[in-house]
Amino acid sequence: MNPAREAALSDPAMAAAPTIDLAGLLAAFHADALTRLLLLLRTDLADPPPRYLAELAHRAGAISSQAVCRAQLDEFTLQFLDAAIIGGLADRTPTAGDPPTDRLDAALNRLVARGLLDTTAGLRVPTETASWSAPAGLGPPSAVRRAGRPSPNADLTRMCRDAGLLKPPTRKTQLLDALAQRLADPATVQRLVVTGPTGTAELAESVASDGPLLSAPSWAYHRPTRTPGNWLEHGGLIVRFDWTNLLVPREAGIALRDGQLFGAVRPDPPPLTAHRVDAARVDAAGVEAGFGWSATSMISAPPGRRHRPRSSPVVAWAAGSCAGRPSCSAATGERPSTRARSPGSPSSPPPV
Repeated sequence: MNPAREAALSDPAMAAAPTIDLAGLLAAFHADALTRLLLLLRTDLADPPPRYLAELAHRAGAISSQAVCRAQLDEFTLQFLDAAIIGGLADRTPTAGDPPTDRLDAALNRLVARGLLDTTAGLRVPTETASWSAPAGLGPPSAVRRAGRPSPNADLTRMCRDAGLLKPPTRKTQLLDALAQRLADPATVQRLVVTGPTGTAELAESVASDGPLLSAPSWAYHRPTRTPGNWLEHGGLIVRFDWTNLLVPREAGIALRDGQLFGAVRPDPPPLTAHRVDAARVDAAGVEAGFGWSATSMISAPPGRRHRPRSSPVVAWAAGSCAGRPSCSAATGERPSTRARSPGSPSSPPPV
């Protein structure tokens, strides 16, 4: 994938959430909050110690640092962050099915303390955080058609009519807006998917749940709409991104999920269950695993590199040798070897 094109598609200007400069956000942190950020929450930012606030903001906004920070968050907090990036939390009216307020506040506090969200003037997302690729597993907004490879007007008009718009507009920008509005309706998307060839519903479900990116050469677009991929592309549900890649626009991806950002929202972690285990069985399984590893390593290794146990009294006794053990020599009546050693060997006496 072309990094420049990927950066254009993940441009924060396409995100619906209001943004804030990360350096300005960190500048509002007091000393204790910065210390906690560096020493406890995001320790990768502290080595080497940043000299300036701009340097700290640059590190915190790097994709690698964001990935490390995301890996330390629980599922519900990540869902909260992705919803904020997409803009699903802006001016939203609470409903009866929402998670408890204390869980939402706890997730918000975790993200604010890590510099991933700002609440000083409403809910705002740092510019670097807003550019995260595929939040919630969704593609970029439908505006990607303008930045990518927009379809000809004739194709856009046909897509609008297939989506149920009887009198499509004539200008390209109006066609793009009208098509995006139609494909954001779950009922319209479901009708298009059901009328496709065999396998279309399975492919649509896969791209909706596993990720927005597909791969197909551009010449496949001109083939008859007999395959699920061609059907989705001709219907506008997937968009040509470059020569070989296609993306599901964000609005269409949400419609494929029946209008929901996430399949399940679990504010509480699953309970841990403990089962009583017999200690003798655990010991026997450990011994068996150890013997199995030793035998496998000796068989699979090359002849010159096979595992050999270290020398020990037990190994020497099993080999029938008691060399180097005076007590064993005395017990058998044998005298220790008096064979002359070459000068310079570690155990030979120094020359006189």
